[in-house]
Amino acid sequence: MQKNIDDNKIIFPKNINGSPMYKRHRSEVKSTLKPMSTLLGDFLNATATKELRTLLDGQYFDYPKSVELLKIIVNQSTRKDDIILDFFAGSGTAGHAVMALNQEDEGNRKYILVQLPESTDEKSEAYKAGYKKISDITKERLKRVMKKLDYKEGFKSFYLDNSNFQVFKEVKKHPNESYEAIEKMLKMSMFHENILTQGAKPLDLVYEVGLKNGFSLSAKVDEVKKEPYSFITLSEEDRMFYFSFDKKIELNILDSLPNGVKLICYEKSLTTNVKLNLRENLDLEVL
Repeated sequence: MQKNIDDNKIIFPKNINGSPMYKRHRSEVKSTLKPMSTLLGDFLNATATKELRTLLDGQYFDYPKSVELLKIIVNQSTRKDDIILDFFAGSGTAGHAVMALNQEDEGNRKYILVQLPESTDEKSEAYKAGYKKISDITKERLKRVMKKLDYKEGFKSFYLDNSNFQVFKEVKKHPNESYEAIEKMLKMSMFHENILTQGAKPLDLVYEVGLKNGFSLSAKVDEVKKEPYSFITLSEEDRMFYFSFDKKIELNILDSLPNGVKLICYEKSLTTNVKLNLRENLDLEVL
């Protein structure tokens, strides 16, 4: 504080009731954002509609937003490594704009597009062309933009569904019961070994377990084959989980696993002895 006073950076009020203020010169004020005019120009829906019609080879979406307009807004309001979230994805214009802008300024922006499972009209050209939901149009547009721009990054598509774990299904059925009470009830039932819902798919389990352990949906997923075992790996930053959905697992699985990874597998795939030995040698989670 004394240094700021000595440098004449503090303005003391003449009024005894006032507050001191810090003084900055214009040359000291820096901003990473570029100012833009509030007069954004003439971005017609008709032009945007024509561009989308050309891209999709048909008139499948009414009143799309302008790619050029969103590029200006994104360029002004974000940095080159920001994540742009659009809760009303529609035809996917926001994703289109982000990819186009990244190509222009070598940015590394990411986008998250959210679209309700809204069906298209059965009499519409979109429905006749195979786009049963608005999100089908969104995904097709992104694919075509990537091909057109020769874009190196891909995208993942998810839909909201129920949990793959039986306990959460029961929680939904019994909203007035506590989680602990339902868990205890399942353990006491004759079906206590079936902790997963019927039809649970391996990849869905990978993502759900990953989310419960702090992974993001953009975490990298790979398939790894190391005889006699098959794995699905989930990795992000310095963390890696190995998932094995093999019906039988022996202690020799340790030979197929790198140091420091976590193994997730079916409990019914392990004998008691193998499970105890694995717990002594690695981080094990059973389903």
